[in-house]
Amino acid sequence: MRFCTLGISLDEIINNEDLSTQMLTPIDLMQKGTIEYPIVADNKHIVGSIAVSIGDDEMSLSYHLYSERSEILKSSIRFFKDINDITPDTVKKRSRSTLFDQPFSKSEKFGDASTVLLCLMCDGIYDVKSNDNLPLVENMQLLNDTTDYKEYMENMHTLLLRIREI
Repeated sequence: MRFCTLGISLDEIINNEDLSTQMLTPIDLMQKGTIEYPIVADNKHIVGSIAVSIGDDEMSLSYHLYSERSEILKSSIRFFKDINDITPDTVKKRSRSTLFDQPFSKSEKFGDASTVLLCLMCDGIYDVKSNDNLPLVENMQLLNDTTDYKEYMENMHTLLLRIREI
């Protein structure tokens, strides 16, 4: 099974017609604190969340899976600060340079970028029938019922516009 963060489809970002299931999530590096993003399995279920913690210059990522029967077997975390660097092939390349629960320097990794695209690509397992995992539907509430799907996606597209302007 493939896990990724809920975001904008790769096809939409690069005007690709391959019908990729991969999503990339715009991250606002100027927003301090911890921001959670849903983890989606196979574009069908929300199986957990990823917490992105952003400080003055330090950043880290951690995750929580909703069901004990879910597991991340192999992870790849990549960031893109330039949309021109994104192709189906560059997204498929796995990276271990960023790891969960390992803080890193924003300035060393991203320079002066204010927004980046997170590409989380994990191989994992989950119980499709578990009530802990939520079906991904467009009218659902996200992020502890504080944001609906439409508002979440509008925010993602606003951040994507910021990246496109660079």
